[in-house]
Amino acid sequence: NSPDGIAVHPETGEIYISEEDRARIIKLKNGQVAAVIDNVTPVYQMRNGKSVRTEQLRNPEGIAFAPNGDLYVVEDTPGGRLIRFVFNTEGSCREGEVIHVPGAWQNYAWEGVDVGKNGEILMAGSDVESLSRQADCPSLFSGAILYRDVEGVWWVPYQRVFSSFSNVRFSKSGKQAVYTCEISGEIGLLDLETRQPMGGNSSVVAT
Repeated sequence: NSPDGIAVHPETGEIYISEEDRARIIKLKNGQVAAVIDNVTPVYQMRNGKSVRTEQLRNPEGIAFAPNGDLYVVEDTPGGRLIRFVFNTEGSCREGEVIHVPGAWQNYAWEGVDVGKNGEILMAGSDVESLSRQADCPSLFSGAILYRDVEGVWWVPYQRVFSSFSNVRFSKSGKQAVYTCEISGEIGLLDLETRQPMGGNSSVVAT
């Protein structure tokens, strides 16, 4: 059912998988499949200082666990959101919370997410899907890597035209980000301290 993202729970070792077309997250436990988040799981968002219910999970793709077991999910649809899901001691999830990402990203679909050792966040995506839906589709599209640092400040360390960044991960030290681009086939490296590309891109396009 369109499995896209995969993550391993840091405490239980259970495998979690996002199913984009069914708008749900499943887990594998003892050889059995169980849905833990679906399109009826409540999702809330802060508006005018109040937590209000909003749209349920849509097109989940990239997923990643924080060290404390919270699950972060990004939506692969234009205007996609970053949502945090908290599990109880029984492994059930009662609701999700939309994490505010500042900036004009309403045309972006997000495909990759990762969470660092101290709660830092990386996101990867592009506006290719949004532009392709327009009848007079312009030729200029772009991809972006977003980074929330340990202080909670959001940065755009990399944004580039004619790119569609499909995934991103922290290095072991947490000081670099490794990303992939599904348009060029490249694998690249970013320095998160200077927020600059480091080179090291693959010279061969993967086809």
